[in-house]
Amino acid sequence: VLFRSKRIATDLHDDLQQQFSTVRMAVEKAAEELEGVSPLAKSLKAASAMAADTIIALRRISYDLMPKGLSKEGLAYALNELCVRLSETGIKAQFTRGGDCEHPDAKTELALYRVVQELVNNTLKHAEATRIEMVMNCSLASRQDGHGRCILMISDNGKGFDAEKEKDKGLGMRNIESRLSMIGAT
Repeated sequence: VLFRSKRIATDLHDDLQQQFSTVRMAVEKAAEELEGVSPLAKSLKAASAMAADTIIALRRISYDLMPKGLSKEGLAYALNELCVRLSETGIKAQFTRGGDCEHPDAKTELALYRVVQELVNNTLKHAEATRIEMVMNCSLASRQDGHGRCILMISDNGKGFDAEKEKDKGLGMRNIESRLSMIGAT
């Protein structure tokens, strides 16, 4: 799954995004040449704007499939970047990292990042929150089995919900449980 997500993200960025950029440049050039000569110039400008919007959407999708910071710098970096992006939208978001955090394996990092994305999405969609806080505490080889432990807490100032009532309703919560189960987390 990790390799596939990375490959799709790369293909979207390197192939489709580049193709749309080329199309956009050709359409803009045609619009400039037809300016004042043909009513098609206006339609071509509109097409160029749509191509620009598509390029932005492709960039966002590519990033969402495999955030660059996650694959290059790790989970803590990617979560901090997510908080920065959220703060730019008016949500007060804060990331705090504690302990001697090491990079979990790539599969675990991606699963945890996707869980956080779903939790943040639920917060934005349902909770009417204005603040989100993420805290990641890790310890190396602290358990009896010799493996480290990572505790990731997400909180917000939203209105909350009754987990028992919502248990069977949302695909998002099932996806969260599935991703956590896949990496042996709770």
